Amino acid sequence: MMNLSRSRFQPLWCFIFGILTSVSLPAHADVLIYPTRLVLEDGNRAAKLELVNRSSEPATFRIFLVNRRMNEYGEFSPAEPPLPEERFASQLIRYSPRQVRIEPGESQTVRLAVRKPANLDQGEYRSHLLFEKQPDVGISSSVESIQGSGSGGIEVRLQALVGISIPVIVRHGKLSATVVLSNLGLEASTPDANVLRFEIARTGGQSIYGDITVTLSRAQEEQVVARARGVAVYFPNPLRIARLKLPSEISPLQPGDRLTVRFTTPVDQGERLLAEAALLIP
Repeated sequence: MMNLSRSRFQPLWCFIFGILTSVSLPAHADVLIYPTRLVLEDGNRAAKLELVNRSSEPATFRIFLVNRRMNEYGEFSPAEPPLPEERFASQLIRYSPRQVRIEPGESQTVRLAVRKPANLDQGEYRSHLLFEKQPDVGISSSVESIQGSGSGGIEVRLQALVGISIPVIVRHGKLSATVVLSNLGLEASTPDANVLRFEIARTGGQSIYGDITVTLSRAQEEQVVARARGVAVYFPNPLRIARLKLPSEISPLQPGDRLTVRFTTPVDQGERLLAEAALLIP
């Protein structure tokens, strides 16, 4: 990653919502999964992850492999039926256990193994490992078994169930990909804030994944004003459209200001610069 000049400004942070992070972060307030992304390259036929129950109650999860596609805005939907260019890992992955019950404060290891057929085509195969929380059988959900509130009415109790998924990627053969940032522009969100819109273009035989940093250059000083970790463009998608809200503290932007967007490998992979683009404010 390019070295940033020191700034007298205090850093201002702003995050893109709905993006899986590359570090161990709670997928839900009571559940933690690490890692949040699995990539199995050639020669790597096994992996494991930890599911942690951070709540004060026991939790039961059923585990499934599901196939999902991402649209150009980063939103997921079921990949049914599959498109001709889509490749899924669900037929290549074996995992155990299929259901876990975790006591408060404890964790469970889930192990995965890859089984590649001899005639497997070269390419990247992706599915998502879904952890679906099961209802607590100790809490009654039957209308007949629930006592009324004393007013002659019916009391209904609802349990909020949690579903968490992480991508599992299997790569077969020698693959590569490149990324280009383009079409930077500003959208006014409020009188005192702006949204930076840009496109992330992917080419090649595999997904791209990394971190985005936005810096503001003003009066020969440079300040980090926004950051998003764990941004992906999954194969076979060629494009992702990103919108990143800029902090109100830097508004209004002034003529001569320069916003620079950098796409780098994650921190644990050295923050190597993959792509860069800039927007000069006229």
